[in-house]
Amino acid sequence: MGASTRTGKFAVGFTAFAFLFILIAFCSPYWLQTDGELKHPKFTNLGLWELCLKNFQDIHRWYDYPFNGCMWIFEEEYYIIHDYILPGFFIAVQFFFTLCFTLLLMGVIMTLMFLSCSRDNDRYIMLLLTNGTVLLLAALCGLIAVATFGCYGDSRDWMPNWEHNDMGWSFALAVVGTFALFPAGILFIVEARRATYRRLNNIANTEMAAAYTMDERKYHVMQQNSELLSGRAKTTTTPVDLATMKRRSLSGNCGVGVFVIALVTILVAFATPSWLVSDYRITGAKLDRLGLWTHCFRSLPDVNDDYQRRFFVGCRWVYDPFTTGYDEIRGFLIPPFMIATQFFYTLCAIGIILAMVLVLLYFLCAGPDQKFFVKLIKVCSSIVLYVLFMQSVTFTLAASISGSIGVIVFACFGNKDKWMPEHANNWFGWSFILACIGVVACAVSSSLFFTEAHVQARKRRQLKESQTQFQMDSESKA
Repeated sequence: MGASTRTGKFAVGFTAFAFLFILIAFCSPYWLQTDGELKHPKFTNLGLWELCLKNFQDIHRWYDYPFNGCMWIFEEEYYIIHDYILPGFFIAVQFFFTLCFTLLLMGVIMTLMFLSCSRDNDRYIMLLLTNGTVLLLAALCGLIAVATFGCYGDSRDWMPNWEHNDMGWSFALAVVGTFALFPAGILFIVEARRATYRRLNNIANTEMAAAYTMDERKYHVMQQNSELLSGRAKTTTTPVDLATMKRRSLSGNCGVGVFVIALVTILVAFATPSWLVSDYRITGAKLDRLGLWTHCFRSLPDVNDDYQRRFFVGCRWVYDPFTTGYDEIRGFLIPPFMIATQFFYTLCAIGIILAMVLVLLYFLCAGPDQKFFVKLIKVCSSIVLYVLFMQSVTFTLAASISGSIGVIVFACFGNKDKWMPEHANNWFGWSFILACIGVVACAVSSSLFFTEAHVQARKRRQLKESQTQFQMDSESKA
């Protein structure tokens, strides 16, 4: 296991501590808040993505509409005051702290891989160096974000009643979490340096101990591995070195490459709103585009209003609770086939994310010389070494099946009459195309992974037979 040294344990602890604090700060709306001394404050609290106002009006007096309550900062009702609530410095804070959080998520995944990876793995040091570098980059981005907000967040030309506004506890958590990332990244790099020295010492000691048989042993091991990897393994009286076996065959490498394509296309299709788009040449079209979770309209009349007094314009989350009347037409916006598409494609996205973690473990940590996979699942016997790999295959296949159901259902019913207006001028968008490509790539990668599992199981079986034959020959000679 990776975290067997004091340095590794402290690095994991700082990473978990920083992740918890930064996650809370990223999601909570208390970066800036009023001190509570005003009886009727126009501003109450603010986060990176949520703003709470109370009877606040446009400072330029162009609109008399009062803003009340807490809403997403990019909500349509806030469009008329975006130039006020989203100054340049705050957009920079959002960008750099989001980048910090994204890099931290990558660091957490690599930390989990570090916890399950053997120190004898040849990619162990690279994993430590990469994780330490990513965490330091996250710390740098977080430092830029909190420093910028600390300098300009409480300025007198931004939120009203600036003299009664204070930095909130979310900002304090962001600062603490950012500074915790620095020791985490440094400790991982220190652990990589110590692991390098340990490995060099072990190599030197091994070479000194086996110097008198090295040439002969190297020749037999290379000959045996060549026959084993080519599938022409023969009975021999020389033991094969398990640590020198090839990590992956061509099918495994191709499976990882195709899986990356599937991962990117499925996640992009899951998040983008272009599954169905309207012909851009039609100037009076009511639909603009729609995705699984976002609908964009140019001028959609309320289907429940016979007098056509209400129209919906712009892009909204399909479950938007703030726009008046939007929940009343939700049955029209999300018919049963669309719910089925959302459900199955969400299962597909969850499956591909789970498979991503396991494929990363297989790509960076799994090797023929490792035995700790036996502890995970004790059902298998002869191919226990590849249990984790087979789990990634299972998740990939499940994601492919779920995604296939989702895109087939949407292809059959997404552009039918009696749903989106003017269906003759609508066509499937690039998000739907990416979804189809991702599902096909997911199925291909699953097949390649099954092939790789079969190849590796055969190699391991042949290796066991070779070692058994060597032991028998050695006993007979003795």
